[in-house]
Amino acid sequence: MKLKLFVLFGLLVGLFSCNKSNEYVAIVDLHNAKAAFVGNQTCVGCHQKEVKDWEHSHHAKAMLEVNDVNVLADFNNAQLVRNGLTHKMFKKNDAFYVITDGPNGTMQEFQVKYTFGYHPIQQYLVEFEQGRLQVLSLTWDVVKKEWYYMSDEVYKNLSIDHGNWLHWTNQAYNWNSMCAECHTTNLKKNYNPETDSYKTTWSQLSVNCEACHGPAEFHLKWTADKEMDIANYGFVKKFKNSDNKSQIETCVRCHSRRSIYGDYDYNWEHTHEQIAIATVGFPNYHSDGQIKEEDFEIGSFSQSKMHEKGVKCTDCHNVHSGKVKFQDNRLCTQCHLPTQYDSEKHHHHDKNKPGASCVDCHMPGQYFMGRHFRRDHSLRIPRPDISKVTNSPNACNACHKDKSVDWAVEKTTLWYGTKTKDHYGFTFHKAGLQDPSAIDELKIIINDEQKPIIVRQTAMDVLRLNYPEQSQPILNPFLTNKKIALRYQSVFNSKIDNTNSSQLLALLKDPIKGIRSTAAIKIAENKSFLTAAYQSAYDKAIKEYLAILTYNSDFPDAKLNLGNYYLSQNDSKKAENYYLKTINQDKELTQAYYNLAYLYNNTNKKSEAITVLETYLQNNPKNSYAYFDIGLLIAEYGDYKKAVVYLEKAKNNVTPNDRIILNLAKIYDYLGNKKQAENYFNQLVQNFPLIQEYYVELFQFYIKNKNTIKAKQTAVKIIQKFPDFAERDLLENFINSEFPTNSNP
Repeated sequence: MKLKLFVLFGLLVGLFSCNKSNEYVAIVDLHNAKAAFVGNQTCVGCHQKEVKDWEHSHHAKAMLEVNDVNVLADFNNAQLVRNGLTHKMFKKNDAFYVITDGPNGTMQEFQVKYTFGYHPIQQYLVEFEQGRLQVLSLTWDVVKKEWYYMSDEVYKNLSIDHGNWLHWTNQAYNWNSMCAECHTTNLKKNYNPETDSYKTTWSQLSVNCEACHGPAEFHLKWTADKEMDIANYGFVKKFKNSDNKSQIETCVRCHSRRSIYGDYDYNWEHTHEQIAIATVGFPNYHSDGQIKEEDFEIGSFSQSKMHEKGVKCTDCHNVHSGKVKFQDNRLCTQCHLPTQYDSEKHHHHDKNKPGASCVDCHMPGQYFMGRHFRRDHSLRIPRPDISKVTNSPNACNACHKDKSVDWAVEKTTLWYGTKTKDHYGFTFHKAGLQDPSAIDELKIIINDEQKPIIVRQTAMDVLRLNYPEQSQPILNPFLTNKKIALRYQSVFNSKIDNTNSSQLLALLKDPIKGIRSTAAIKIAENKSFLTAAYQSAYDKAIKEYLAILTYNSDFPDAKLNLGNYYLSQNDSKKAENYYLKTINQDKELTQAYYNLAYLYNNTNKKSEAITVLETYLQNNPKNSYAYFDIGLLIAEYGDYKKAVVYLEKAKNNVTPNDRIILNLAKIYDYLGNKKQAENYFNQLVQNFPLIQEYYVELFQFYIKNKNTIKAKQTAVKIIQKFPDFAERDLLENFINSEFPTNSNP
């Protein structure tokens, strides 16, 4: 048996000189000269309009100290009853308090220290020991003016108690690691993994001027002497006359799903120096790239034609207030001809109905955090024909909930004809079903320079996840690609072997941190490819990789990856330590249990491996994949009757379940239950008619059990369905041979 080992691996240089004052001669560029943060109050004198716009923005109110002005919620002895417990919100000695379920599940009193967010909901922060700030699940709905318990609405199908990682007292609601960077200015997380504590600092609360523009020390020096020869008015980041690339790279650190490498540094040229942006595939997006979970805009927008055409955030949004420039179709008719698009000829709806609004059709949205409606920024054409195949949503049925997808397809075909283009969503959906024909389609997407880069990156992920054996030859050419995002994604999805070792070794010296550190961990997994010429580069790059993990080690995924690293280095003790720490922090993180079981299984601790997976099932009894893995592990130890019990529990709830059925068929055959074995082999070919392997398995089953009649019938089917079958001649000889008639089993 092979248990699955999960690995998550997851400068604008302004040169200037000054011949007017020796005071600035030493500052040769803004990258090497670290400017200081000087505070928002220094901006008001010269930038009154911009500051006024900003003062009313969500950025300005992202996080504030509690007082009667900043707190929007009802703390006048308000109550919320849920699950038989009464939560209370009240004031005492001018301070704000709640009584809610604490770390041990009992009702406890907590003082609120900060507000968090502004509209349409406002959350609240409380202080815990070891420097932690935690976000209360008790949340104020600003629109409805009522309290609600966020976990109840976000995790409707889960039971979230105090022992769960998703409970507000645990890491999922920890401000320091989950929220702080995007709600403050100049954040320094300062997490100490040895003491598991924080000493987090910031220059100012909320997202202030310097949060986007960068530290303003040199800008102030320029304002004092405007004849000084200094680039970009003393800022590292250029905003005036900026294009969509530079704008997005400013916004992306907060407006994206991403992994971060460390405290934010304004002196960088490319995103992958600081963060790795999540691609737009499963589980955060639907097959066609529509938002499924929080995506914070950039992932969606990067798929759009608008992005490809150079549209910027500030084309639609006021740069300082954050508000959209128009609340009606004028937002879109800034670029799109109103007589053509803002008309019933185009949208086929009464001008006073929602369907006449551009954003309702091209930017449908959904509610996150229970009550916060956010629009999909992929600006896509509604495609109910994609929904029909992939079960993704579409704008038509989002509004017309009483109508079928077929109705929506019929209407859009009537209005716009049948000339609908192909879409990567079809391929991603097909790949999720492990249809072999998707491999060539994914290759086409990956190589298509007309496709958005993030879609090509996603295709790389989809390829590796669903077809790992076939992925490497397709990915290898991109290890030297000039586009940083494609180079990074190919490294991320690669496994070092004889076909790519030289490219991966060279990437240890890549100028982009995200690439060279990711290349280092790929090489660490098999250091036999490491040569003396690259030893020094490897040492530096793997040090960067471990620094990234250490920075994020307050988060269970980073602990998991530290365990993975030490496992690859054959340091079982350290690997076990990190896996156990991961499980202790997040009892539902499947990969940690699997990897620990893998470690035990490969160090002759067979019973411990089974115990780990059984412990996981006690905490996650509905995870059918775990039943599958335990079943395989027990089968490896020879207890086939017990293995069948686990595999049968997994069979009906795992998609696709072909490998489970195959294993059940073989085990039943071994145990002598030929009828059940034959039944499962036949299920394979019926349920997965495109997979040649399963016809061959059925054929071999009949041969083994001397049922020549059915063996011949199966051989005929193989030749008919797979005319290029490698051993066709042998099958034809078998079909034409004479054997004694036998109808077993």
